[in-house]
Amino acid sequence: MTSRLTDLGSAVRDALEPGLHLHLTTSCRAATREVLRQSHDLDLGLTLIMCRVGGGHAADLVASGSVRAVIAGSYGAVSSAYAGPMPQLRAVFGRGDVTFQHWSFLSLTQRLQAAARGLPFAQTHSLLGSSMAVANAADFMAIPDPFGSPDQAAIMSPLAPDVSIVHALAADEDGNTIVIPPQEDGVWGALASRRGAIVTAEHIVSRDVIRRNSHLVRLPARYVRAVCHVPFGAHPGRFGSRVFPDLRFYDADQDFDHAYLAASRDPGLIEAWLQRWVIGIADHDAYLAQLGEEKLAALQRPRETVQSQPAAEDSSPPSASETLMTLAMREVMSMIREEGHDVLLVGAGLAEAPAAAARHALREDGIDVSLATGHGFFGFEPAPGRFEPDVDSALMSADGSEIYGVVLGGTRPHGLAILGAAQVDRCGNTNSTVVAGQLITGSGGANDAASVCDTIVVTRMSKRKLVSQVEFVTCPGTRVRAVVTDKGVFRKPRGDAPLQLSAYLADDATSADDAIAEIRAGCGWDLEISDELNRVPAATGPELSLIRWLMPDRYRG
Repeated sequence: MTSRLTDLGSAVRDALEPGLHLHLTTSCRAATREVLRQSHDLDLGLTLIMCRVGGGHAADLVASGSVRAVIAGSYGAVSSAYAGPMPQLRAVFGRGDVTFQHWSFLSLTQRLQAAARGLPFAQTHSLLGSSMAVANAADFMAIPDPFGSPDQAAIMSPLAPDVSIVHALAADEDGNTIVIPPQEDGVWGALASRRGAIVTAEHIVSRDVIRRNSHLVRLPARYVRAVCHVPFGAHPGRFGSRVFPDLRFYDADQDFDHAYLAASRDPGLIEAWLQRWVIGIADHDAYLAQLGEEKLAALQRPRETVQSQPAAEDSSPPSASETLMTLAMREVMSMIREEGHDVLLVGAGLAEAPAAAARHALREDGIDVSLATGHGFFGFEPAPGRFEPDVDSALMSADGSEIYGVVLGGTRPHGLAILGAAQVDRCGNTNSTVVAGQLITGSGGANDAASVCDTIVVTRMSKRKLVSQVEFVTCPGTRVRAVVTDKGVFRKPRGDAPLQLSAYLADDATSADDAIAEIRAGCGWDLEISDELNRVPAATGPELSLIRWLMPDRYRG
C-alpha cells in the first residue's frame, strides 16, 4: 500500500501553478476555500472547470483575480432563500477580464468522459440550435450522421483538466475512493485529469473496508495524486448517504447559506465574510472550530418527518406566484395525460412546486410519474416547503449524465421537462444565460432536457420576460410545447411554429377582451391567438392548498 495521505493545504499547494486547468466538483467546498485561500492574491491565470460555479465560494474564486477563464454549465445558486445568479460572477462578467465558456451540464460532462476514455471526440444530443453551439465552434460541430440517419450528429472535443478535486465519502490512504452519487459530473473530471485527482474524504478507511465495498469505488488509486481527511468538506452543502449508518451524513446548513448569499450581494460584506471564513483563517480545521461542535452536531441529526398534506382548504386569495404555479401544475397534468410521459424532469426555481403538485394530484388519479433532477435523483418524493427533494426517498441516485443522457435521452424517450427561463420568445426559444449584457445562471441542465424532451417553460408575464427574440439561445424552442405565465398559457406543436395564446385567466368581473388586452400589453411579440382559446378559472381551494404545502419558502409572501 502506497500512502498518498496528506493535509489539504499541502495537496493544494503542490498542485497550484500558473496556467493550471483545474476541475472542481460542486461538493468539494472545503477544497475550493483552500484554493481561494492560497491563490487570492496571486495572478495564476487559472482555468476553472465546473458543472456549477454557484455557492460554496467558487464564485469568489473566480472573482479573486487568480482565474483567467471559466468553463462551466451554471453560474447560479439554489437555496431555500434564493435561486439566481451569483452577484460576484455578474460583476466579473461585466468587467470582461475573465473569459466564460458556456456549456450545459451534460455536454461538459461528456467532454470529460471522452478525455477519460481517450476518445478523439464526444457526441451529444445537446447544444444543437443554441448560441452555445456557435460560441464554442472551436470545440463543437455538427456533422452528417455517418450511418445515414437524417439527423445531424453533434460532436465535441475532449476536455482534460490538469488536476481535479473530488469530495468523497471515504477513501483509503492509497486513494481508492468510495463516491456516493449524486455528483452531477461524477468522477469524470478526476478520471480525465492529466496529473491526477486530489480526493478530500469525510473518512479515511482501511483497505478491507474498500474491498468489502468495492462496488461503490468509482475512483481507483491509480488516478489519485493526494488523499486528504476533510470532515464536513461539503459544508454548507448536504453530503453523505444513509446507506452507511456508521459514516457521516449531514444536511445543508441553510442558516449559513442564507448569511453567505446575503453577504454576496454587498462588496463590503462579502469581503468581510471572506476574511472571517476563508482568507483570514489558517485552514479547514479553523473553519470547523468557528462553526462549533453544536452546529456540526445539529446538522447530523435526522430530519423531521415530512408533514402530511393539510386537509383544510386555504381560502385566502392566490399571489401571482401561486397563480403561476397552479396554471403550470394544470399544464403538466394535462400534457402527461395526453402524451403518456412517465418521467418529469424538475428544473430549479418556479418549476419545483408545480411539478411536485402535479405528480401528487396525478397519483391520486392512479397515474404514476417519476420525478427526476439533473443532480442525479430519480423517483423521489417532494419535500414540502424545502428547496431540495426528499433525497432519502429516491429510487435511484446517479450522476447528471445518466439522468440527461439515458433516462431522458435514451431509448425510452418519454420524459417531460418543466423549466424556468429569464426570457422566452415567440418560437419558444429560451434564454437563461445572458440578458442585456448581464450573466444570469447559464444552461445548467435546461438545454440537455429541452433538446430531447417535450418541455413546459414557466415564467412571469412581462415584456421583459416574453420578448420578440431572445438575445442568447440557451434552449432552442423545438421541443417547447407550452409557456405558462401568471396571466395565461401559450402553446405550440413541436418544431419552429410560433406560440399561440391558448388559455387566459380572468375572474367573473373581467371580460375576455380585457383579459386578452392585458396579456397583449405584457407580451413582447405580436400576439397570435389559438382557434381553441379557453378561459380558465382561478386557482381553487384544493389546488392552492396543495401548492402552498409544497412551495419553497422563497416564493411565499
